[in-house]
Amino acid sequence: MRIPENYLKKIEARGKKKQTPVNERQELIEKFVKAINLARRGSSYPPVSWREINGLLARRSVADLYRFFGECSEGAHFSKKFFWLLREGRPRARLNQNSAPPRATPSPLPPVAPPF
Repeated sequence: MRIPENYLKKIEARGKKKQTPVNERQELIEKFVKAINLARRGSSYPPVSWREINGLLARRSVADLYRFFGECSEGAHFSKKFFWLLREGRPRARLNQNSAPPRATPSPLPPVAPPF
């Protein structure tokens, strides 16, 4: 059986088609991917794919993605801020250096009397 000469070129061309974003969510995911890959360019980390970022942001609404993108853009390093916010969630209130750590609250139930 003979394989046509341009067969491999056709297969490679099919795999290289770039999909254009169809809706607002896909455009946002594309913005995240470009910003993260731009930040990773000089580091040892490999570039992320659209699929990876879409999986991480799957359960967030479009409004949350806009807010999330704004928060990441405010940081000095987009990629670091992105993964930190994903892992930690919202920034916690910082404690004053001079204050003591918060104490455990006592149980609201009264102590139990012995059974005898």
